[in-house]
Amino acid sequence: MPGSPIPDAQGLTASFAGVSLGPVTGFDAEHAASTPYEFTPAGATIVGSGLNSRVVRQLNWAAVDNGTVSFRALGNPIFVASDMGLRGTLAFAVGGVSVSRTAAITRSQRAGETGGIIQSAYSFVFTGED
Repeated sequence: MPGSPIPDAQGLTASFAGVSLGPVTGFDAEHAASTPYEFTPAGATIVGSGLNSRVVRQLNWAAVDNGTVSFRALGNPIFVASDMGLRGTLAFAVGGVSVSRTAAITRSQRAGETGGIIQSAYSFVFTGED
C-alpha cells in the first residue's frame, strides 16, 4: 500500500522453549512449497507436430511448508548439538508483529573473528502443530 510505514527490526526479541536467544541482531523468515510433482492433464497443450511434438508439462505441489525462521544473536549459542530437533514454543516480536508457534530447532551455529564479538545463529522450522 502506498504511504504505509515501512516496518523495521528495532527491538527484535526472540525466545525458544522459554529461553531468550539473547541480544538478537537479525532474522530471516521463509515460506515455500514442497518439491513439485509433474503431471500431464488430458487437455495438455501440444507444441509442434510429428517427431518434433512436445507436451507442455504442468506442476503441482503436494504440500506447502509450514515455514522456517532463522535468528542471529550476539554471544555463544545457548542451544548446542544435543538440542537439535528439540520442539518448543518459538516466540518473537518484530515490526509490531508478535508470533508464538510450535517449532523445532534445526541449526545452531557460532562464528567469530579476532577482535570481534562471538555471534550465534539459530534456525527453526514450524511444526504445524498449532
